[in-house]
Amino acid sequence: MIWTSHLVAPPVISSGGAKIEITPVGDGFWIDSRFDSISMVRQVNQILGNLCRLHYPGVLTMPTGERVLCQTWDQYRFAPDRRHRTAQGAVSHDFWLRFCLPEVGNHHNHALQVFNNNAHKVVKDAISYARIQANNAYYKEKLGQRMSKATGASSIYLTEEQYRSTRKSRSGPANSDVCHYCHKPGHWKRNFKEYLEEQKNKKGSGTSASGAE
Repeated sequence: MIWTSHLVAPPVISSGGAKIEITPVGDGFWIDSRFDSISMVRQVNQILGNLCRLHYPGVLTMPTGERVLCQTWDQYRFAPDRRHRTAQGAVSHDFWLRFCLPEVGNHHNHALQVFNNNAHKVVKDAISYARIQANNAYYKEKLGQRMSKATGASSIYLTEEQYRSTRKSRSGPANSDVCHYCHKPGHWKRNFKEYLEEQKNKKGSGTSASGAE
């Protein structure tokens, strides 16, 4: 799915490393101890969004037996996870590996409320964004039209067949995709062994390079 492509998991706190202290505020905000301004609390939700992407369950089975594409945070609780029972549990576990609450005061219930409110929002926004990206890809590839918010991309709902026909719906490269490193088809640069070795050597020598496909 387009939402889980190009995903880089947020860093995990190293063994013995200090977690980042956050304090819940209102219905959906955090005060991040790394910053002096509350305007910077978006950093916490960026990590939460990445974790929701990382543990995105895709198609899941509802209690009624119906198989549906997960589109809400509530549906994460119906997706089993081997280590943390559900996808919701996996996201929560990984989130609190990175953050902690102040030792002074009782913030647990408030933090749970803010966490869930933010999880609802980041999943809703990400699914909406992924749908619009798929719309743009379909209209560009199949119809030769460039779509945007102004042309109504956000109000279009593709059929499953239309969505699956776009390149952006795939989670891996097609045989026709060309590597930007070796210029050969069938794989991406970020998965090419020689490119990864080169980047590793550059980091070891104190230089770095970045690139994405």
